[in-house]
Amino acid sequence: MLLDWVGLEGTTLSAGSAEQLPFSDESMDVVACLQVLEHLQHPHKAIAEIHRVLKRGGHACIATPNLDCLSRRIVGPRWHGFREDHIALKNVEQWRRALVNAGFQVVKDGSTLLSGLPWLRVPPLMLFNWLPLYFFGYFPWHHGESYMAFCRKP
Repeated sequence: MLLDWVGLEGTTLSAGSAEQLPFSDESMDVVACLQVLEHLQHPHKAIAEIHRVLKRGGHACIATPNLDCLSRRIVGPRWHGFREDHIALKNVEQWRRALVNAGFQVVKDGSTLLSGLPWLRVPPLMLFNWLPLYFFGYFPWHHGESYMAFCRKP
């Protein structure tokens, strides 16, 4: 199996579709969905599936590109988020609305910094982007590269 190489002892790994998760209702405490939703034809189905498999009081961490990021506005059509496999790009408000519509309570959200700017992806300038992210993870603004949401199933 493709996932056998991970070798985490005491852990079961499963492969499946994000739009039809292979888990029972309310069977998970935490679900992380990092840089996946933008690749899906129906991201709202994946969000509904995450909600379905979470236990009441369970938490989800969502990360996906932010269509309203400052770097997209600066570099325009050359923004690295515009890729053939990114078929569901949305802005912060659209992602937040999708999470709330699925039944989530958004506990905290925000976005990352400006890794979409080409000059912030080369040493040593990349440190201005990656060091703050390393220490803080995300920021309470809506113009960063990726939308980050920490949600709870009530």
